[in-house]
Amino acid sequence: MAEWVGWSNGSWLPVSNMCIPLDDLGHLQSAVVVERMRTVGGKLLDWDEHWSRFETGCKFLGIVANDRAMDLGEIARELVEEKLLGLADFSLVLLATPGSVRRPETPTWMIYPQPIPWRKLHDLYSQGENLVVARCSNVPANCWPPQLKTRARLQYYLADHEAQEICRAHDLVGQASGLLLNDAGAITETSTANVGFVIADRLVVPEMDSILHGISLLRTLRLAEACGIPVTHHPVTVEEAIEASEILCMGTTGCLWHAKSLRLGEDFQEWSLPQAESM
Repeated sequence: MAEWVGWSNGSWLPVSNMCIPLDDLGHLQSAVVVERMRTVGGKLLDWDEHWSRFETGCKFLGIVANDRAMDLGEIARELVEEKLLGLADFSLVLLATPGSVRRPETPTWMIYPQPIPWRKLHDLYSQGENLVVARCSNVPANCWPPQLKTRARLQYYLADHEAQEICRAHDLVGQASGLLLNDAGAITETSTANVGFVIADRLVVPEMDSILHGISLLRTLRLAEACGIPVTHHPVTVEEAIEASEILCMGTTGCLWHAKSLRLGEDFQEWSLPQAESM
């Protein structure tokens, strides 16, 4: 199989040759705006919504399109419909940085494919995911908006590392992710998914101004409305989450899956969800 190709600052390259230069602010200061989408049946899903979020993030970081950016929509179309035609579905990543410290106002732009981890998704769909409430908090809103999708993700790494270490120590089978709280103690998201809680036949979702506006979350909310399922937005505490009959995870790559347990990482107090007992 030929190597996949991507696009960087006007050039098509093998994905293995793509990199952010060492003097780039994306490397030096994690000043990176990123957007991940996927194809379904060979077509990009929710391009307009993903592009709008990416564009908003670029404006927030002061990354201004120039002739190198060209038309990323046309580049994405060419990549999906021509250069990777006939391949299985995959993820597509858009990335932008302010560029090199030696060349101010010359942003770095990239767009490239990544394989979808089908085995991991199979396990999530069939087994569910173990969620562990992390000791570290999510980034406060006074640092940058929760809606900004960026590669500055140390809090996600620490939360997932803690969750995986705890689950490994207790011989828990299946995928594990850290569930991050904000500085007020309300639930936000995991490293790969928004979360929603089924409580008394209602879908309860954290307040939108406190979380990343996930494209799959927005799609799920539209589906809930179409199905007549009531949706409530308010700060969700861990105590309230314990009362949920089901926890839904929503992310671009996996679309929609469920959590099978919710645990407090610090003391490892287990709260198994009701439906997990019969699975």
